[in-house]
Amino acid sequence: MLELSALLSFIQRGGPLMWPLCGLLFWLNALLLERCWYVLCVWPARQQAYLKLAPRQGDSLSWVRRQRAVCLGGATHELQQGLRLVRNLIKLCPMLGLLGTVCGMLQVFDALALGVPPSDPGVGNAIASACLTTLMGMGSALLGWVLHGRLQRRITHHLQQLQDGLACEVTDAN
Repeated sequence: MLELSALLSFIQRGGPLMWPLCGLLFWLNALLLERCWYVLCVWPARQQAYLKLAPRQGDSLSWVRRQRAVCLGGATHELQQGLRLVRNLIKLCPMLGLLGTVCGMLQVFDALALGVPPSDPGVGNAIASACLTTLMGMGSALLGWVLHGRLQRRITHHLQQLQDGLACEVTDAN
């Protein structure tokens, strides 16, 4: 319960743009978790299905190669599904954080223009709001970027395995 109150206090100190940032981070992590689950749990069975359905013999070698390319295209689409949205959400995180920074700094400048001394708690809260939204936006983007990169490497590895397996099938067919 103490952790939840500390988290809510952190979000409230960050200002009004922290809530959209939290929602964005939740959405980003949900998409990344779904893709990780798919790649780690669902894909191995799908890969075996692709290898079983791959053409072994055909009218010509070019037909087998065409079918292989169609199979690889379908697998690529399956594995890459949703990653463009993930990349766009990662790009959006620091932008939203910087928007919060600008809003916080505008509050600071407004207070200073009204003659409020810089040592006033209101000025300190506005600066904290600006810094916390930047921290949240950049931290979210870094975390998403690292997870997306690891996931992309895993997907590339799986596609290479499938391509190698299909190449063996074509070689065996001729």
